[in-house]
Amino acid sequence: MGKIESTSKRAVAINQAGAIRRMLEDSKFVFWLTVFHNIMPHVDVLYNQLQKALTDAVLIRKQVNVFQQSLEKERKRMDTVTKEISALYETSRQRKRENIHIPSGRITATLRRTSQILGSVCRLFCNKVYHVLIK
Repeated sequence: MGKIESTSKRAVAINQAGAIRRMLEDSKFVFWLTVFHNIMPHVDVLYNQLQKALTDAVLIRKQVNVFQQSLEKERKRMDTVTKEISALYETSRQRKRENIHIPSGRITATLRRTSQILGSVCRLFCNKVYHVLIK
């Protein structure tokens, strides 16, 4: 980004590069980017499984369970993710003398978001699958 900012002659490119650089220097943005980077592959796998033409209620239930377990693993990794991001920004913080850390509120918010995702998946599939299985 710095190279684009220093060598480009187009103001739009310079502004966009600067905006991207600032976002990547923002620990809050990088935290949420990392959280969703870790969660979305599991969402993608579930989506692809549910889009298959040949599927049944038992397979859907199994895939939803795998998805739930995967999200639980990601939730348990939040402390590790937090430490990794804090370490990444430690040198930046020392250089700028800023107090950059990941507040526990972000972890709580992350746990809340993953619970919402799990709740949505269960509302959409768990009850319907259960009703199909008992018919």
